Amino acid sequence: MQAIIDCDRVRIDDGTEVMSLLRRSADDGALCSVRAAGRAESYLSTLRELGDDGAPTFDPPPVPVIERALVPGSVAAIDVRLRDGRVSFEARVDHVGSRQLRLARPSALTRQHRREMVRVRVPSGLRLALTLDPEEPLLRDMAMAEVCVSGGSLEVRGLRERVDVGRVFARASLSLPAGQVWTVTVRVSHAGALRMVGATRELRLGVQFVQPPDGFELALAQVVGEIARQPVGNAGV
Repeated sequence: MQAIIDCDRVRIDDGTEVMSLLRRSADDGALCSVRAAGRAESYLSTLRELGDDGAPTFDPPPVPVIERALVPGSVAAIDVRLRDGRVSFEARVDHVGSRQLRLARPSALTRQHRREMVRVRVPSGLRLALTLDPEEPLLRDMAMAEVCVSGGSLEVRGLRERVDVGRVFARASLSLPAGQVWTVTVRVSHAGALRMVGATRELRLGVQFVQPPDGFELALAQVVGEIARQPVGNAGV
């Protein structure tokens, strides 16, 4: 039996609701995937500002290949990752410069709301390991404490540096029990100190999987579903 990600996909063209979802995305600091419509190359940005007219502003394109595609008059495709699903839309590029990318107000959004968002505690005998930074030994191969298809939580020990909410790890990876290793961008959604041990602290981190590759959510949903169906006390999948 497979765990299935069950989603509702709804088109929203009511102006008030469009503005409400855009405002929520800006207020939450949600990460967005930005690309030219019809192109694969993308980059991540928050929705930095929402004008009174509903025009959203993002970080400027970081590389020439995307900058050349996002010229005034072209169409940008935006995918916003929210806690309970996604919002996507297309809009005309009004301005692109060294400091910002500004779009026209979108006339409609597509909201994909995930109905199944099971969060489970990972059994101690199960290997579900997250690497945030492959160059930092203390941030490699860390056991997940809780997980759902959109993120999870874990404990990090021995760090001397701060890990701030909103920090993005672009080269993170998640190792699943069957041996699959998925590269995925991870954003820190919560960071709280558990205790101090000498000069170092133990942190409880909440993480969000951002811009997951095709197949990632289904593969993780299968693991989550198998854990959820285990009898209490069973440590393996």
